[in-house]
Amino acid sequence: MDLRGFTELGADIGRRVNDSISSGDFSQLNRDIKRTFESAFSGKNNDLYRDGLDGKLYRGANDMAGEAGHIRLSAFGPVGYGKAGSFEGFCSGGGIAQLAEMIAKEKQQMGIEVTWANEKITAKTVADAARKGDALAKEVYEICGEKLGVGLSVLIDILNPQKIVLGSIFKRSSNLIWPYAKEVIDREALGLSSGVCEVVPAQLDENLGDIAAIATALYN
Repeated sequence: MDLRGFTELGADIGRRVNDSISSGDFSQLNRDIKRTFESAFSGKNNDLYRDGLDGKLYRGANDMAGEAGHIRLSAFGPVGYGKAGSFEGFCSGGGIAQLAEMIAKEKQQMGIEVTWANEKITAKTVADAARKGDALAKEVYEICGEKLGVGLSVLIDILNPQKIVLGSIFKRSSNLIWPYAKEVIDREALGLSSGVCEVVPAQLDENLGDIAAIATALYN
């Protein structure tokens, strides 16, 4: 199934869920969704059946596996997933904005002007400044890249994956992040493991979350 098919499937399921919420009747919802999946993904050759660990989605003892964003990468840092210095804190859009605010405020209190901090700070405004050559904005993404490299090195050493697909910020700003992340991975991860692991940006753009939810539901 191509991206358009995935998007249409997600929209169809969304309509069914909204209809059930509006009516308060969920009795038919699960059966309808199951039939929709069976129709859309009939055939074991579908790529989704080969994703995960050894062809299976690893869910853990109580469906909490894969929460890499909660891993602590530093004793102090931007907050993500309820934890300062977490993987999500350093490598999410909201966390990058926090990190940029901290770095900008430090400079401003020393009397140094930070032009991109005169407006609302977001990961995008910092990325735009970095692409224009602003050294401080580039430093923010350098830190993000280094922390991403640390986190991915842990996952590479533990899971020995063939491919890691990163969405969101990495998709939009990989040129600012990846050189620093790769440098750390080359230094920290086992060479035999990192050598066979490809790190790529997701091709699903803003549909990534919807498609991930659908893919997960396939295993229920």
